Amino acid sequence: MARYVIKKPKKFVRKFGILSGLPTNIRRNSKPGMHGKKREGKLSEFGKGLFNKNKLRACYGISEKQFRNYFYEASKAIDKAEALLQSLEFRLDNLVYRLGLAPSLPAARQLVVHGHVQVQKISSSLAEGEVVFEKVDKPAYQVKSRQKIKLSAKLAKKLPVAIEQSIANVQNRVDYVEFEADSFSGCFSRIPTATEIPVEVEVSKIIEFSSRRL
Repeated sequence: MARYVIKKPKKFVRKFGILSGLPTNIRRNSKPGMHGKKREGKLSEFGKGLFNKNKLRACYGISEKQFRNYFYEASKAIDKAEALLQSLEFRLDNLVYRLGLAPSLPAARQLVVHGHVQVQKISSSLAEGEVVFEKVDKPAYQVKSRQKIKLSAKLAKKLPVAIEQSIANVQNRVDYVEFEADSFSGCFSRIPTATEIPVEVEVSKIIEFSSRRL
């Protein structure tokens, strides 16, 4: 399964700054060594585009090939920047993290891959008002607005301490998700705008950089 492997999150935080879904409890933001705090040279426009693209990839833990696929689809929209961020935000592993069902994005992806997350089935064959959940083990699965997800019954019976603490940390939840604590379930309540999505990147630089490589 392709993904952006982050073996040492602290190095990524030092390089890109605060990243959503990764730990921030590091002792210093600069590189190690006596010259770690020296002023870095200015980036060219090419460098800025590359930096922001890689930062966005790190925020969602996706590979270069996955990013190209997302960007290709987003390039068909009128607002390419918003379409790109929305498609990344609506990944299943990201929703698990946004709801607080996992303490980090890598942990959320692990829950999905191991089959601990169920997604509401959307089908015309279902009776009106009938709600059926099915296991989905693909982190890149695109969740729809108002489509609910929940933890499996097996995991919900005995939650790990890390998940309990994450669920209790309600201030980290974004405004566009709804969480039901009694059933360990939730959904995207609406489609967020680009400015609401908590990813600090210059999307315009990414669009300009990636458009040349379509």
